[in-house]
Amino acid sequence: MLRSGLTVLLLGACSTPDGSALYLPYSSVPNSAAPMSDAGGNGGAPSLGPAGAGGASAGEGQGGSELGHAGTSGASGSDGADAAAPDAGATDAGATVDAAPPCSPAGPERCDGLDNDCDGAVDPGATCPVTCSGFALQGRGYMFCSVEVTRAQALTRCAAQGLRLAWLETATENDALPERILATGVSAPGDNPTLLTQIGASDSATEDAWFWVGNDVAADGFQFWQGGPLMTPGQAVAGAYAGWADGEPSASQTNEDCAALLVLGSSTRAAGQWDDRGCNDGLPFVCETP
Repeated sequence: MLRSGLTVLLLGACSTPDGSALYLPYSSVPNSAAPMSDAGGNGGAPSLGPAGAGGASAGEGQGGSELGHAGTSGASGSDGADAAAPDAGATDAGATVDAAPPCSPAGPERCDGLDNDCDGAVDPGATCPVTCSGFALQGRGYMFCSVEVTRAQALTRCAAQGLRLAWLETATENDALPERILATGVSAPGDNPTLLTQIGASDSATEDAWFWVGNDVAADGFQFWQGGPLMTPGQAVAGAYAGWADGEPSASQTNEDCAALLVLGSSTRAAGQWDDRGCNDGLPFVCETP
């Protein structure tokens, strides 16, 4: 009887576990990102922490600042309740550009290549300002304006359409944008042969801390770059995407606080790379749906 009892105990101790006590992975929800399509992917909104308290953390895998630098002026100090949704993930494997909000019969129609008011028309009549064209990129709305204005003017003109200066958060989006801008029929002026175009990045609040910046209709975003050119020293923050050309952002040029996209390449730089320029330089600009 004793031997039989010991046998039962030993068999019980050696039985295969049913797995019910094992811990689940960090996230048990499958990644819903799919290959780029007209619908795009859905991303979480960035969470904007208080300035100087570790920076902002962003959805879709985007990293917020771990360096404790203050955000750009106007950044929300909330937990991100008012933050706009980011437009793409930090990683490019299967990355998507998020779809814009669905149309609403209440409108208004915006210059963004989308039917915003559900009437079947895209950017009708005088929706787009003179010198501006709207287009959609994988379901998200953009507006490119060839008029050369300062950074402050660009922010205001984007806001007037319910848009912000574009945040280029993946190589997929970054590579596609120059082609779509050129498809508007714009040509490069003689004093801007690469058609440098303003985008939403700036380190004007804190030198060498590059953030995606919002405006009156969209909250400021997260820090994606710290320092000067790559490894001298300069690096992406928490794996965020950055498309700087070699030698940029220029560590020696402290007054170049705003980023611009090369729409056309040159003998030394490729289309789609970024340069840092003075915020008062007159350049074309590209906006996007927040």
